[in-house]
Amino acid sequence: MAYIRKRKKSYSVVYRVNDADGTEHQKSEGYTTLKEAEKRKKEIEYK
Repeated sequence: MAYIRKRKKSYSVVYRVNDADGTEHQKSEGYTTLKEAEKRKKEIEYK
């Protein structure tokens, strides 16, 4: 599950991934518009 976080004038998509060892890590990606962030969030959730 991913979520969007507002960061001043940009947006971050935050989500969790598992590596080969099974360890869970949190990753984030920054975008300038909310529309871009929402698009990426959908890509992550429906992968």
